[in-house]
Amino acid sequence: MTPLPSKSTRGKTLSLVVGFFALLVVACFLVWLLDSWARSKRQFDNQSYAQILAAVPRHFRTNSEAPILATLTKNDSELIPRFSQTLLGPSPLRYRVTRRLPKEIRVALMSWLPRSRAQTLFLSPKDVLRSREQALWALTLIESDQTTTIIDTLRAALDRPEPTIQRQAIATLGRFGIGATGAVPKLIPFLKSFDPHLRYQAVKTLGAIAEGSTPAIGAIETLIEDPSEMVRAAAVVTYGRVVRTKKRLSPLLERALLDQSSQVRYAAAQAMGRTASEDPSSVPPLIRALQDTESQVRRSAAIAIGQIGPTAADAVPALAHALWDERMEVRISSAEALGKIGPLAKSAIPDLIDALNNDFAGMGIPAHEAIKKIDPASDRGIAPR
Repeated sequence: MTPLPSKSTRGKTLSLVVGFFALLVVACFLVWLLDSWARSKRQFDNQSYAQILAAVPRHFRTNSEAPILATLTKNDSELIPRFSQTLLGPSPLRYRVTRRLPKEIRVALMSWLPRSRAQTLFLSPKDVLRSREQALWALTLIESDQTTTIIDTLRAALDRPEPTIQRQAIATLGRFGIGATGAVPKLIPFLKSFDPHLRYQAVKTLGAIAEGSTPAIGAIETLIEDPSEMVRAAAVVTYGRVVRTKKRLSPLLERALLDQSSQVRYAAAQAMGRTASEDPSSVPPLIRALQDTESQVRRSAAIAIGQIGPTAADAVPALAHALWDERMEVRISSAEALGKIGPLAKSAIPDLIDALNNDFAGMGIPAHEAIKKIDPASDRGIAPR
């Protein structure tokens, strides 16, 4: 009968087996780590190229005196897939694996390894985010005819969870104008974001790519009452660009002219000037805006009245009064507006002559030009000082 092994022998055997499997696990882990490093190295090596590409102005990248940069420019189109992978692909496997290690082990390994190796192996979240940001910047600077591919990549970047990537992708889409109209449905949800900077950038980009888009118009209207004044101002500007129906446009801009923020009132006056050509219903709110406490709003109102033209004859008394405004830019804009109204502003000629004769700072030439447009006969014998 074979004797049973003693307890000490069984304990040694078990220890050897456990030790073997532990070594095997460690070896597999190291192989896995090295493999992931090798596979992801090419992806994140793009960061250095992206930094160069983003840092060098476009006119330098095409300069024949810089052969290296010219070579990089020549290969830009070939790098679009690489940058897209860096931007949209998963985080490197070495990053995902090392982030799961206990903090004590990470600290011990980082103190044991040379600094350069430790930085390569243990990527921080900032490193990963920076690589994605640099890849996105590189895509925006690439000179390529693959516009559709770049736009599709930017649309996909909107699904990334990082706000900085989303904001940068939204801003870049606006550079493509109507070519990026397909991104409108993906931009509309950002108008409801809790981040005011995302809302601001989304509504600003919609102004460049969403002309006449009914879903976008409805979403933008809600932002006119946004708690952030920069978002409200951007919404007013965008609304003036996107909406084509004056009947829908005027009431909203009239409300914006009464906003508590001067930035919003200024944007509303500018939007009215661009969209209310020959529309007499826009004149009364603009006349009220000529009495605004902020000079930039008063100036924009005067410019808008001038753009409406002869139909804005009811504003002549208010413009004549504005010729004596404390701010020179308001006085000049008022004189120019009177000139654009033409003969119907004849009642303002005495005020224009007084402003010209009193040598009111900066009013000589504008007042003289306005008089010539209103009544050429009254211009005889009058010369600007």
